[in-house]
Amino acid sequence: MGQTFSASVKAQICAQKLHNCCGASLLYGMLLFGRRFSQTRIEITTESDETAALAVELCKRYLSLNAELQRHGKLKKRVVLAGEAAQLALEYYGSQQQRGRRINYAVFDNCQDYEELCSCYRAFLAGAFLICGSVAEPTRQYHMEFAVPFQKLAQSLARFLEEVGFAPKTMKRGEHNNLHVLYFKDNERVADLLTLMGANAASLELSQIAIEKNLRNKANRQTNSDTANLNRITTAAARQLNAIRKLEVTGKLSELSPALRAAAELRIVYPQESLTELVMLSGDVTRSSLYSRLKKLEEMV
Repeated sequence: MGQTFSASVKAQICAQKLHNCCGASLLYGMLLFGRRFSQTRIEITTESDETAALAVELCKRYLSLNAELQRHGKLKKRVVLAGEAAQLALEYYGSQQQRGRRINYAVFDNCQDYEELCSCYRAFLAGAFLICGSVAEPTRQYHMEFAVPFQKLAQSLARFLEEVGFAPKTMKRGEHNNLHVLYFKDNERVADLLTLMGANAASLELSQIAIEKNLRNKANRQTNSDTANLNRITTAAARQLNAIRKLEVTGKLSELSPALRAAAELRIVYPQESLTELVMLSGDVTRSSLYSRLKKLEEMV
């Protein structure tokens, strides 16, 4: 049985290279959203080998603590910091007075500038996703969620997501409605969040699938559909949209020249159109110029 899309996303997040403060932020997200987070015991469970191994590695690197790696059932792994180790971890993150499992933002104080701050926020969110997040197979539906077992922590995460530009929808699940779920069902929101957390390949895959679905529906209504051309347009458009999203998330899009910003805005407004159709829609740029600008956007990331 092949790897699920959600497992692939987590593997990509675990494989990314992070600066020191960002790695500490990612670890904080993992620990905070685990099964337990107290002065006597911190515990996370996961089905992902990569996530479990990363948690152990980061505990050693940033906390100088040897976390216990245990089996939990047939598929899951459990990473545990117990006793004094748990207390030291909380003290490292300024959370020794943690109450009600609210997010403590002290971990980000190490950042010196805006770009690093943004990176730490992205890393923290990626850590939370590794432990309590999942994303559906995009061929079936567009759905990403964070399933949080504590109400106040869920409320804090919702506010955090809103602060970085992603207001989630919410629902409760479980036998006693004790699981608090924050979710997104729009393909562009899901793709943007994947990019934000560092799963760029997964974001590109989802974007391409979304475009293929839209174009396939359009092609079914057109008897003269050309499959080869459809694939070429889909792949190119997905690459361009992914590059534009990445530039937007990192704040670089607003710094581009007027010509490049105009090309980016044109592709965002018309995500499914071919280069020829974009030229016709713009009305004031040649095909070669627009191609060069879109190519430049891809090269910038």
